This record gives sequence, structure tokens and C-alpha cells, in this order.
Amino acid sequence: MYRNANTRISGDSSRSVCAFFRVSSSNVDNIIVDIGSAKTTSVGGCNRHFALGVADATYINVFGLCDMFDNNYIFVGPDTLYDGNFHQICITYNSTNAKLCVYRDAQEPICITRNNGPYNTSLGNVRIGWWPDDNRQFVALGGGLIRSVSLFDSEISQDCVIQEFNRALAMNTTTNTTVWSNTTESNTCNYHGRWHMGECVCEVKFDGQNCSMCDLGYFNYPNCYQCSDCESHNGTCNYENDTCICEDYTRFTGLFCAECQPGYYGSQCTNSTQLLFLQPTNVSDVSARDGIDIILIGAYFYFSSLTNVLCLFQSSVTWAVVANSANVSTVVCALSNYTEYEDVYVSLSLDNGTTWVNKSYNSWNYSVSIHISCPTNGSCLRGECRLGSCECPTGYTGYLCDQCDIGYFFIISTVYSWLRECTPCSLYCQNNGTCANSTCICRHGFTDQMCDKCQENRFGSLCLPYPIIQSIDPPSINDIGGINLTLYGLNFNSSEYIGPRSCKFFSDTHGINASITEAIIVNDSLLICSTPLNLLNSTIRWFLRLLIDGDEQYYSTFSLQV
Repeated sequence: MYRNANTRISGDSSRSVCAFFRVSSSNVDNIIVDIGSAKTTSVGGCNRHFALGVADATYINVFGLCDMFDNNYIFVGPDTLYDGNFHQICITYNSTNAKLCVYRDAQEPICITRNNGPYNTSLGNVRIGWWPDDNRQFVALGGGLIRSVSLFDSEISQDCVIQEFNRALAMNTTTNTTVWSNTTESNTCNYHGRWHMGECVCEVKFDGQNCSMCDLGYFNYPNCYQCSDCESHNGTCNYENDTCICEDYTRFTGLFCAECQPGYYGSQCTNSTQLLFLQPTNVSDVSARDGIDIILIGAYFYFSSLTNVLCLFQSSVTWAVVANSANVSTVVCALSNYTEYEDVYVSLSLDNGTTWVNKSYNSWNYSVSIHISCPTNGSCLRGECRLGSCECPTGYTGYLCDQCDIGYFFIISTVYSWLRECTPCSLYCQNNGTCANSTCICRHGFTDQMCDKCQENRFGSLCLPYPIIQSIDPPSINDIGGINLTLYGLNFNSSEYIGPRSCKFFSDTHGINASITEAIIVNDSLLICSTPLNLLNSTIRWFLRLLIDGDEQYYSTFSLQV
């Protein structure tokens, strides 16, 4: 691509383009030459171009780029363009009469009058063998080659076209334009870029003709690390030898100058007394309680006596211990009787607490974290793990806090159906239920896990088998009376109620002015009683209620339709 090479042809002005090339069937829909905008068609480049393209063996395309401005399939046959020879195609355009002519070699032109919109070509780039969007290039496979391209800022005559053809024929076999092969081989650019329009476009971090060196700001090809990784560690990037040069090579070394020379330690690589790190930095609460050796590692630990070597432990409490052992680079102190769960920060003194050894890194490098220990064969169902066992909350007991304590019983959780909760017997084992074996055992008539519901066909606060009328047959009775009613319901013949059954008919809820008839028990859910004669006034509301041994069964009250 030749940037800003088109400085004369713009808008809808007259112009001519001649190209001398060789194509094959591999070049279908390839662009030979395009002039115009640097913008692609998708971002404002529509109709800002003027391009010659190959349609097939006997047709060419003239693009304004965007379908409404294109003139496609202009005939240049009958002889094929795929004969292996070079051919010249010239396009001439007259902006006054919108006449577009196409010449093949020295033949008579094929001319059309454009009836689509005028061109609006931009001054700008010249692309040879590339679509304006740079997404497809001229294919060299099959012998494809573009030998020459000529641009004119006017409509040229047929004589001029013939002169251009003769000039192209007189050229030697070496092309005077650059043609790029359709290669996609990454190794052309050392696998650090892509081959694009005759050169390597390198990835970030890489540079050079073949992407074979690091870009500015990077070093150590082919890794190409950021120079900031060197410069933040007492080094300077040296672009000539592609290395990180340590400013003080007597103390610093390594690829990033982040390592210390022998005999130097810490982040600043010094040869002074210093504490570097601890081991271990994460211990169990059991180990912290029962005693575990904390190893302090550093450099140049000089001391007069082991009794002067102290480890200071700090958390919610602070205490010091004398080291168990020590040498020039290692001190061992025991962490014991510690039952808290806060991190413990460790310091070192070599002179019985008068001074404390410098720490080379951030304080978190010198802390011991305490983690809780659960039972060896599982975790606590309830409560918390602590010191290898479970601390159970109120109401729970057992090795894993999975049992109810005395005075508590299990109920199914209202949140998770698979979870059982321990509930106080005194509060939730109701209706004279009895707690036994972590269960609320209900007395007769009651049910559910807290004994707060009645068993089937039992009702009321005492969960008794009260007789219940659910329906009658016939559902409607007349005011004459004297007919048998069939009552359907529950508990008509319960063994818990002894005595004769009878039916009471009354006209108000208080049962006054009532008439009582005998009831015949068929079974526990079927009972027959007769209506009183000439008593049921249809202008008032009537009710029916069962009596057992003369006692009214209020749960059985039923409204009649008279």
C-alpha cells in the first residue's frame, strides 16, 4: 500500500487507471488496484474509493465500493484472461457524461453510461493487490502477478491506451511494482508477528524487520520482559546487549537484578544481621497449644550466649521465650500454651531484649497463622471445631455435636429438610408430650414432631374423636317433616363415647325450642334420624346437632335447608 500517493484524483473528477497483470482462476474477486480513502467501507469509506477488480475469465468489476456505486461484470472477452499471458486493462471515466469505458489490451473499448450515483473518491492511499479493508489480497498462486499500474487525472484517449500497452510490453520480465505472496507462515516473522503487505507486523514487545528483537522498553529476546521488571530491582535496561545491568553488581545479580550475590541477603541484598523469614507460617490450634518449633531464618546471627537469644510472640497477648537452639543463620523457639486464633507476630533479639533484629521484608512475612482443628473423623455438625474436637452450642452434645442434650429433642429444620435441630422440651414438646431419647412422645390423640397437631379424625384442643356431620341426604327437606335423614360424617360410633345417639333440631344457635328424635347408627360414618312433624317453619333458619347420652356434640352442628 502506498500511503497518500493519490494526490490528484478526487470526488467525481475524470480519471483513468491502467494495469498490466497476469491472472488465473485463483484471482476471482481480487482487487488489482484501488485509489481513495484510508477509511474502510465500514467506518465512513463507502464510495470514497475507485477500484479495478477481476470478476472472472472474461469480466472485470469497477468498484466505487458500496454496492450502489459499483459497476460489476463489464465484459472484456471473448478470449479468457486465464491464458497465462499478461494483459492490460484500462478504465477511463468522463465525469461530464458519466461515460465509463474499459479497454482490454489494444482492442476497441466496451463503454457504458453510469446511471448510479457519482463517485466521491478521496485523495489518499493507492493499494495494489489489496481490498481497501485489507482483508483480502491478490493471490500469487497460479502465476498471478501485477507488473505495472498507471494513474491519470483525466479521461485518456484510445491512442494513449495503446501507448500504455506498448510501454508495458516493452518492459523486461522484472516487475516494476512490489507483489506480495499470500503467505501465512508465522516463521517469516519468527512467530512473533504476521506477514502483511510485504513486511512483518510485529506483536507487542517485538521489533525488527523479522520481529527478531525486543521493542523499546523490553529486554531478553525472545522472552522480552518489561524493563520495569529490571528497573524496579536495582537494574537498568541495556538495549544494545538486550540485558538488565545491575547497578551494584557486588550485591545484586540475576536476570532481573532481583537476586543477591553470595553473602548478601534480604530485599536490599545487605551483609548485615537480619531476619529473613519463618517456618512454618501456618499451624494448627493443637500445635500452638501443645508446643511447636518456630524456625527463624536469617543472616549473621551473632550472640554471646543462647540465654540471650529471645523470641517475642505478639497477638492479643505478648510473651517472650528463650530459644531452644541457635546458630549464625537459624534460631528455633517453641510456640506453646497459645489458645487464641489471632495471628502471632514474631521478633528476634540476640542480646536479651535490648535490641531487636531488623526484618528484611513486610511484617506479614513474620507472622504465624493459626487454623482450627476438627475431629479426625469428621467435622462438627453443629458448633465449632476447636483443638481437635467440637464445641457444641446449647442443646447439643456428642463427639460431632450431632445429638440432643438432656432436656432437648430433635425436630426437622424449617429451613433445610435434611437438617435436624435440638429444641427445648419445656417449650415445644406440647400437650403433655414426654421427651425421651431425643424425641417428643405424644399422648393419645396428638401427633407431629412437637405433638401440636391432632391425629386423623380428631378435633379440638383435646384432639378428641368428636362426631362430625359432613353432609345429609336428602340435602333439602320440607316443612312437613316426618322423613328419615341419612347423615354422613365421622366418629358416629366412636368407642370413646358411650350412650345412645339422638338428633336435635332447633331454630337458633342456642338450641332453644328444639325437638329431639332418635338416631339409628349404621356405622361410624353413617347415621339415620327422622325429622319432627309440622315443626320446621321454612321462614326461619334450622340447625341439626347430635346428642350422645343427652350431651350435645357442638362440633356436629349442621345447617339445614328447609
